[in-house]
Amino acid sequence: MDAVLFDMDGTLLDNEPLSDIFLIKFCSEIGFELTENILDKFKGSDGRTF
Repeated sequence: MDAVLFDMDGTLLDNEPLSDIFLIKFCSEIGFELTENILDKFKGSDGRTF
């Protein structure tokens, strides 16, 4: 193997929309209403802040 490529920040693939769908669905299943507006307030922050 000559190289390994990691895409940690959405450079090659923007997985944030899929992650948002998962989070909204998961929160709904546990009884918490998470909306895209709420998620937008936390975009770019770290996990601890979220």
